[in-house]
Amino acid sequence: MLTGLGEERTLQSAAECSRIAVAAKQRLTVNIEPAEYDALQRLAKHHNVSMAWLARQAIVWLLERDGRQLELPFARDLERSDV
Repeated sequence: MLTGLGEERTLQSAAECSRIAVAAKQRLTVNIEPAEYDALQRLAKHHNVSMAWLARQAIVWLLERDGRQLELPFARDLERSDV
């Protein structure tokens, strides 16, 4: 038990903390081409990480560049089709 400022608290188990952390996250499903899946699988195996971890890192990388006038290929295609 932890005590502090007159309060008594119990430590949560690792499983409880894990359930809380998972509940706070959002799930995303994406469809990728078979060749992209195979390449991602090879990359994950080579670096001993999960494919989900690689996907999260890619998303974080993209979001970090959002404020830098990021030009996405599909955005250019949409602009051309509107003309």
